[in-house]
Amino acid sequence: MEEYKDKVKQLERISYSEYLSEFVGEFKKIRDWAKEKGLVRFEKMAQYEIEVLSLHDQTPIVKINDRGRFIPMIEYKDGTKWPDIENFTGEQIAYYEQRLEETENVFLRARYADFLFEHGDNVKADYFFPKIAGLKFPRRTSLILLFFLLEPFFS
Repeated sequence: MEEYKDKVKQLERISYSEYLSEFVGEFKKIRDWAKEKGLVRFEKMAQYEIEVLSLHDQTPIVKINDRGRFIPMIEYKDGTKWPDIENFTGEQIAYYEQRLEETENVFLRARYADFLFEHGDNVKADYFFPKIAGLKFPRRTSLILLFFLLEPFFS
């Protein structure tokens, strides 16, 4: 357990990243290490990271006409998608909620919050901005900040 946490903490020290694929590559190394050691739980956790970081984001910040913000990296003609958000489990969503609380890395925090804003059960508008920034605001202040962030999209 400690060795896995140490590997993730080391990865979280990445202070600048132009693309989230840098994190994907590192989580793949952690996943392969866990698989080699027979640590199924940690292999699954690293795979969760790979999947959420591999999603492509597109312009709509809010869901419009069933078109969400995130799309699979790959979609084949037969309809197979990877990663397929429709197959994300409740356990996986809960994992992202936990990671949002734990990580201090702003890039990972932004991805978890962004994804959970659309797909999470417990993380909604009042958590969106403060969790990315790592700030603690009262709910009302969070909603006001969110309004000012999103207002240009609705005017």
